[in-house]
Amino acid sequence: MKCFITKEFCRKPRSLNDIDRWKATELRQFFLSTGPVVLKSVLRKVLYNHFLLLSVAIRILADRKLCLVMNDYAGSLLRWFVSHYGELYGPEYITYNVNNLVHLASDVTRFGCLDQFSAFKFENCLQAIKKQVQNSQGPLHQIVNRITEENALPIQTQYRKSYPVVHYSRSAIKIKFLEFDGFFISTEDYENCCRLNDDSIFIVIKIFSDSNVLYIRGNKYSNTRSFFSVPCDSEKFGISLINEGSISERITLLASQIQRKCFKLQNPEEITSSVVIIPLLQYNY
Repeated sequence: MKCFITKEFCRKPRSLNDIDRWKATELRQFFLSTGPVVLKSVLRKVLYNHFLLLSVAIRILADRKLCLVMNDYAGSLLRWFVSHYGELYGPEYITYNVNNLVHLASDVTRFGCLDQFSAFKFENCLQAIKKQVQNSQGPLHQIVNRITEENALPIQTQYRKSYPVVHYSRSAIKIKFLEFDGFFISTEDYENCCRLNDDSIFIVIKIFSDSNVLYIRGNKYSNTRSFFSVPCDSEKFGISLINEGSISERITLLASQIQRKCFKLQNPEEITSSVVIIPLLQYNY
């Protein structure tokens, strides 16, 4: 599984045997991205479909475009998830956190997509905060004073990048990868899959420039199919199945045609014949 995970993810997946030591970003990666694929051939159908209620709802609410247009639908999925939680796992496991899920959709309506008000970006700040405390006297005051001092420092002017940014190899001749707003595209395996503006799947095999215009060359897959149909068609969110061995169209396109990056996972039900394409969500941390 680790080899399939792209560089945009903070961490590579660990074994479920270590789940008690997983960080929040690892849990998020599992139930939004890898979980729907990994669990399909493991869980009973009723449990898998129940898991998908949560996965699909959170994917909607974490998507900047879908979080408002499909907000009501996501809210209904979360209510359905919570209402059946006790039947499947026991009422003793319906905790405060589980009950809070029914309010997420309305929170997104008020504050924007989940990443606008999530605490993920602070997950790795604990060590930095601890270093700001010099002794046991008034730790909160010490932290506030240090933060106030940092905020008083002059801020260096930050220049807005013009995407895509070209990164060259050491020879400065060959393009190594392209940097977009929130993701990278290269010709390396598992780093070269993307969705185009026409929603087709594209595997990049070459990146080049001609007369200062960036191009990508590769295989275009227009024939896709759904990975799951419950609670809805997975292709509504760009989660699709393709057959990499099928005949595809090799074409050259402008790099500006890239809409978002995807990653590929083996289909557990058809290991040798198809792969699952999952679009990356753009995070704010």
